[in-house]
Amino acid sequence: MKVVVDVPYWVIDEIEHNPEVPVGDLEFARTIGGDFALSAMPKVKTVRLTAETPKPEPKPERVVIDTEQKLRSNFPQELADLLTVSNQGGEWWLTKPYDRSEEGKAAWVKINELVKTLGGSWDSAGRDSHWSVPK
Repeated sequence: MKVVVDVPYWVIDEIEHNPEVPVGDLEFARTIGGDFALSAMPKVKTVRLTAETPKPEPKPERVVIDTEQKLRSNFPQELADLLTVSNQGGEWWLTKPYDRSEEGKAAWVKINELVKTLGGSWDSAGRDSHWSVPK
């Protein structure tokens, strides 16, 4: 999809002279006049910005996880051994013992990344916090 916007020239001057403004892959085509010209207003110099939006990548087909064994097979053995799995109707709940050590934090991050690849998420609920993975 191509997006085209006409903006006043001073906006572009601000973008070009301010390194903190993200510009991306914009193609600048300078024009005179444009949509900002009204009968009561003098013509304003505008700049046309054109940007291509990337095509979204297709989502991978979701795998149905209907048994605890299939769920555990998605985790390395050392992480699978830490998890407690419970069947909660239409989803699996995963919990692990709370561990403040660096190893415990690293394990949480790895489990969280793997759960996201399975279409799941972390549900923060105090003592009842858990990961939810759809069946």
